[in-house]
Amino acid sequence: MFELYNRAIWPAQILALLLGLVILWRLHRAGGLQGSVVTVILAAGWLWTAWAYLVEHYDTINWAARYFAIGFVTEALLLIWAGVIRSRLSIQPYKDWIGRTGVGLFVFALVVQPLIGSLVGRDWKQAEIFGIAPDPTVLATLGILLTVDEQPRLGLMVIPLIWCALSGATLWTMGSPDAWIMPVAGLGALGLSVYRVLSARGQGRIGKPEAR
Repeated sequence: MFELYNRAIWPAQILALLLGLVILWRLHRAGGLQGSVVTVILAAGWLWTAWAYLVEHYDTINWAARYFAIGFVTEALLLIWAGVIRSRLSIQPYKDWIGRTGVGLFVFALVVQPLIGSLVGRDWKQAEIFGIAPDPTVLATLGILLTVDEQPRLGLMVIPLIWCALSGATLWTMGSPDAWIMPVAGLGALGLSVYRVLSARGQGRIGKPEAR
């Protein structure tokens, strides 16, 4: 199915990869438009995947695909709301080790994940590309959310985490050796976000005068 999908949308893959590189560039260019540019590109990837892949292709073999598509559209709207309309996503990828891990997860989704299929025996024509396929788009989004310089946007992580579980379960059912990647990455991103929240609360208590 991915081979047929990639043939149908060519050369959208090139544009998607270029937009991924734009995100990497913007991560190093702090400014008022940084969060907006990054979230618009991410949201575009979620919308494209919802329509072009889930509705137009995946729905032909899985009746639940249309409901998955609703989730992807919802995530796109949430990203636009948080990153563009409210401008509440301040990205500082190198402020701490969690942010740097987020950048690493994004790079993994952009560069490494398309190669995994070939490594486990699938044809390279079935490569899954950021912005046009669900798994790399989801992991890239989780990576970016880890770079946000404020309380983690756990609300924006709900749908990506659900997809990580669904994707892992689907690949496990198919006997694919890479079935563990999405669940492990999702759990890792969630764990880092929870750790950041707990650390921020702990630091908030340090230095406060004790009540007498």
